[in-house]
Amino acid sequence: MSGLIQKDIYTLTTELRYFILVLLVTFFMRNDFLYAFSILYATILPTTALAYDERSKWNALADMLPFTTGQIVGSKYILGYLLVGTVTLLLSFSSFLFRNPADAPLNVPSLLLTAACAALIVLAIQLPIIFWIGIEKSRLLVLLIVMLTSGAASFASDFGFPLKSLSPALVLFIAFASAAALNLISFQISRTIYDHRKAR
Repeated sequence: MSGLIQKDIYTLTTELRYFILVLLVTFFMRNDFLYAFSILYATILPTTALAYDERSKWNALADMLPFTTGQIVGSKYILGYLLVGTVTLLLSFSSFLFRNPADAPLNVPSLLLTAACAALIVLAIQLPIIFWIGIEKSRLLVLLIVMLTSGAASFASDFGFPLKSLSPALVLFIAFASAAALNLISFQISRTIYDHRKAR
């Protein structure tokens, strides 16, 4: 599976350069919205890798190679996890370096981890859709999912309902549990969809 992930990283060389540039700007700008946006943006890159696969007819070749369906599908999930995790770690370091003294010590790390969980939830929703109907047909739907997630996160941040009465640790636990459960279900759905498409 590591070979599949390396293939995607090589394919995404141009996109990763732009993404690194965005990260560099975000790293030195202490802004919670940019932090959350960068983490959420990381979930777009696996879908971009799928777009390249679809255009180059990669799946037809992959089916002839000694890869299981779980490896082919799972590589996209792992790519997303690696990107989201790396961005979250880098921005956590940035928040530590440029922390506002007025912030509570745990506020920013909690925000970043919650944003990472939200990004993984987006990943879990969009990947089965893309495996089902393809990247071109699902492009607007995926964009809508990202916009709705961003809007929901902004609403929760501004108004704090219904999370205001909950402790940050409990909110983070709920977000992590939801992301883990949805990704397990999502992976099984994506694998089933891929097997069904391969059998046609």
